[in-house]
Amino acid sequence: MSMVRNTQVLLVLPVVSLALIENSTTGLIRQPKWGHLKELHEAVKLCSETILSVFPSMQSLGEQQEAYVFSGDSGACAAFLVNMDNTKSVVVQFQNSSYELPRKSISILPDCKTVAFNTAKVSTQFNTRITIPAIKFDAAEKWEQFEEVIPQFDATTLRSDVLLEHMNTTKDVSDYLWYTSSIQQDSMEQQSTLSVKSLGHVLHAFVNGEHVGKHFT
Repeated sequence: MSMVRNTQVLLVLPVVSLALIENSTTGLIRQPKWGHLKELHEAVKLCSETILSVFPSMQSLGEQQEAYVFSGDSGACAAFLVNMDNTKSVVVQFQNSSYELPRKSISILPDCKTVAFNTAKVSTQFNTRITIPAIKFDAAEKWEQFEEVIPQFDATTLRSDVLLEHMNTTKDVSDYLWYTSSIQQDSMEQQSTLSVKSLGHVLHAFVNGEHVGKHFT
């Protein structure tokens, strides 16, 4: 008589992998990337109505420089000035005005006159962190140990075919996630191999609630 064995696989991992606990960084906004993209979105929003209502016309501004102009019947105008040169910045003439374009960059002109954003210019500052010691864990009585409940696959409610993004899933209220998966084997004697391509910083693997291995990088 053949038997079917339902095997639950869990991995404990501080980043992202097959079935794991994922660790995030602090809840601080990731600067300067976050602020730079925020400014980009604001610049695009200023001319969104214009660029969504008409097709652009292309004008050559140089050997590797182009202008994409959105001009509507209402008189509204928006332009994207592009410098595709990977080696040097250039000054171009556009509608009787001069504009400096850093190498490999795009300038957004929501009114075809004023530069609201350039992709190569980052004005957002980096986060500044100051650490002040609050508690020194230099004695055994200051450490605590707790036992984590290993989740069961059948009891989970959030299902996904891909690994979830940690910050969005936990709303930044937890610094780890459990990922669990379930497979079926044709017999009790069948041997399976668990292969994980992304280990993050540390990984712990569990099969049917039993710790079967770990890895540190």
